[in-house]
Amino acid sequence: MSYYIYYIVTPIVLYLFRKFFLNGPRSPVIRNLKNKIVIVTGSSGGIGQETALQLLKNEAIVIFACRDKTKTEKIISDLTTDMRDRSHFIKLDLSSLASVFEFVKNFKRQFGSLDILINNAGMSPLKFELTEDKIENTFQSNHIGHMVLTYLLLDYFKSEEGRIINVSGDIYKISNYSVKKFEDLQNNLDYKGIDFSTNVESIIEYSNSKLANIYFTNYLGDLLEKKFNHIKTMSLHPGVISTELMRNATGFFYYFRLIISPLFWYCTKTPDMGAQTTLYLCYEFHDKLKNKGYYLDCKERKKCNLIEDEDIQNEMIKYSWMLIDRAIEGKFELNKYDI
Repeated sequence: MSYYIYYIVTPIVLYLFRKFFLNGPRSPVIRNLKNKIVIVTGSSGGIGQETALQLLKNEAIVIFACRDKTKTEKIISDLTTDMRDRSHFIKLDLSSLASVFEFVKNFKRQFGSLDILINNAGMSPLKFELTEDKIENTFQSNHIGHMVLTYLLLDYFKSEEGRIINVSGDIYKISNYSVKKFEDLQNNLDYKGIDFSTNVESIIEYSNSKLANIYFTNYLGDLLEKKFNHIKTMSLHPGVISTELMRNATGFFYYFRLIISPLFWYCTKTPDMGAQTTLYLCYEFHDKLKNKGYYLDCKERKKCNLIEDEDIQNEMIKYSWMLIDRAIEGKFELNKYDI
């Protein structure tokens, strides 16, 4: 008889442990966001989609900023009439700065202001490739594209509770960023001799881009305090959501992924729960949020030394502007709001 009890109780305990411990908490704050205009990049799947849907349920007007028109419009068409009326698709491909400028032009034509910008989209290609702007794809799609998007939209935050939320992740801890690395990159904007072709190297580049998200948050926060003090910016770790980083893995890592997938499924958050910290930063009262704060599980988290390293941050920002200036020269104008 005891064996039957064991087989019954064990799955229940494992289920409850995952649900109430591994998945983290739900946002302790939920507010009605009626008439608030929110942009969510990468909202055609994963935590971006969950974020957009939850905001719609709380009456926000949501712009789905995504590459895939067919996929995104299918998501919108499946919504209730009320939610569908407050959902808008505007094409955005962060690997193309021309697309970023076009997105902002289309947004400004349709909407007069912005309340919340959620820089959520992220990707991790498994091979070295350059975008049409001659920038390494991971760095541009996860950081540079969002940086340009944010600067182009700063003048459109009219609300006294404007917020810019950058989705990063604790994977930044394996970054190999250093002052020397950026000095070398600044002297090699054409990436001559640079390559990465293994799964490990691609994950390092992804972690670098996530650290860049945090550095950009710190840098942007200083600007906001001096010129746009009605806006706050925060970065966050959503938690480990899935084996997304290795979904295109090959060779050893492909088989490794197959073996550990059940364990990862159990130990990682669902997309719904992964969206909770982002949602918290949308709902919480403005005066309770810390500009430049780094959040996890709906609470501010203490920053480590790497995040606080201003020398590396300054070199990263300098390098970012060098790439942006080269890419848009003679094509587009972008106000840097120098401080």
